[in-house]
Amino acid sequence: MVFLGTVRTGSDAPAATALAVRDGRVLALGDGARALARTADEVIDTGDGLLMAAFGDGHAHPL
Repeated sequence: MVFLGTVRTGSDAPAATALAVRDGRVLALGDGARALARTADEVIDTGDGLLMAAFGDGHAHPL
């Protein structure tokens, strides 16, 4: 599966434009993933959407 759109990894690196996933694991990020879109079983174009990691700690402690 290849996702096309803005991909944020959580690092200081610039956003990538594609992410390829196979069997639940990241296969490629960026230009390599975009190249795989030609032969992928499924391509999801997020358009203006944003894809970001879900394993970041996003909780807060309001006062």
